[in-house]
Amino acid sequence: MPTGATRQWWLISEIFGSRLPLLDYSRNNQSVHRRLFQLAASLAGYLRSLTSPQAAIMGDGVSWGRGFIHIVPRLQFTQLAKELVRGRPVIFLPADNVGCALEKFNFDRDAPLSSLLNGNECLTVSGCRSGQPVFAHIGSASAGRSSVYRHAQGLSDARAALLETALLRNMAEPIEQFDRGNVSIFMQTLLGGRRVVPSDDRFFKLLDKTTNTVQQLHAATVDFGACPESELLSKMRSDLSLIEDKNVIRLTEGMIEEIEEWINLRKPPAVRVHGDFSMANLLFDENDNVTAIVDWEWTRAKGCAGFDAIHVAISAVAEHERNDFASVASKLIVGGGSPRILKYLDRTLPKLDMDGSDIPSLAKLYWLNLIFRGGVWTKPPNNRWWPKITESIFALKGAR
Repeated sequence: MPTGATRQWWLISEIFGSRLPLLDYSRNNQSVHRRLFQLAASLAGYLRSLTSPQAAIMGDGVSWGRGFIHIVPRLQFTQLAKELVRGRPVIFLPADNVGCALEKFNFDRDAPLSSLLNGNECLTVSGCRSGQPVFAHIGSASAGRSSVYRHAQGLSDARAALLETALLRNMAEPIEQFDRGNVSIFMQTLLGGRRVVPSDDRFFKLLDKTTNTVQQLHAATVDFGACPESELLSKMRSDLSLIEDKNVIRLTEGMIEEIEEWINLRKPPAVRVHGDFSMANLLFDENDNVTAIVDWEWTRAKGCAGFDAIHVAISAVAEHERNDFASVASKLIVGGGSPRILKYLDRTLPKLDMDGSDIPSLAKLYWLNLIFRGGVWTKPPNNRWWPKITESIFALKGAR
C-alpha cells in the first residue's frame, strides 16, 4: 500500500475508476524538466477538453501531494493559465466518468468538489447533494473504512452526549453512511465558518477563544465519580505488542504506569473529550467566535478533564512554530514548555477543575495518544514517523 499523501491519491483514482498519474512528490524529483513535462501534459489535456468534455483536478494537492485539490466539471482557459503561471499541473479526466462517479457516491455531478490531502487514511470532501452543501469522509481498504466508521460513530456518540446543550448547534448532523464496493462514505451537513491558519496574525487570540468551548464540553459531561481513561489505557496496554521497537515499548509502558498512578492519586474528573481538539478542527465567525467543532473521530466518554485543553495548546504552538507535536509535548512532560502553552493552560485548567501541577501528566497522556493514534491504530504516514515521534522524548528522558 502507498503511504502518506499518495495513499489518498490512490483512493481518488479508485473513486473515479481511472488510473491517475501518481506524481513523485520528493523535492529531489521536482526538476525543471519534470515540471515542464507536467505543464505540457496539462495543456494537452485542455486541448482535449475543446473537443470532448473534460473535468479538471487542480490545486496544491496536485503539485505537492498535500493541500487542497479542486475538481471542476469544466475549466476555463483563464483558470488554467493561473495554475500554469503558478507552476501547478492540472489533471484532466473525461467529464462523464467524473460525473458518473460523483452520482455513484450521491454527490451532484455538475457541482465542484474539494478535498484536502493530508496523509490521513481517508479523504475529507466538500461538495453538493441535491443542491445543498455537504461534507463527507471517504475511505477504502480496512484502515480507511475503519476511519470512516469512527467518524460516523464518533459524531453520533458526541451528539447524544451533548443533546441538551448549546454545543449541539456547533456540530454537524449526520446524513447517511453507505458502502460502494470497496469504498465507504459517511456524509454529514457542511457547517459554516472559516478556518484559521497558523500564519494568521490573530491565531493566538483565536486560541484563547477555545477556552469557553472546552469549558462548555467539560460542564455538560463532567463526572466526578468515574475513573477517567481506564478504557483507553487498558486498550493501550493490550496493543503494546503492535509496537516493533522494544525501547519504545518500555518507554510507553512506563508512561502508562505513570499516568495510572497519577489518576489514582489525583482523581481528576472524567468528561467527554473531543480527542482531536485543535485549531484545524474549529471554525470561527467574523466576530472570532467558535461556530463549529468538526472531526469527532477520536471522541471518547470518560476521558480525562484537561485533555482537550492541552491538545489544542500543543497543536497550536507546534503548527505556529512549525515544530513537531511530540517535541512540544516532551518539553511539557519534563516540566518545561512554551510560555504560550503555559499561559493558556494556567488560565484554562482551573475552569476544568485542574491546575498547573497537572500539566506534565496531561502531556504524557497527549504523547501516548499521539503514539497509538498515529502509529498503532492507524498506519504511519511514512517510515520516518516512528524515529521522529520518539527522538525528542528519548533525548529529554534519557530513555535509551
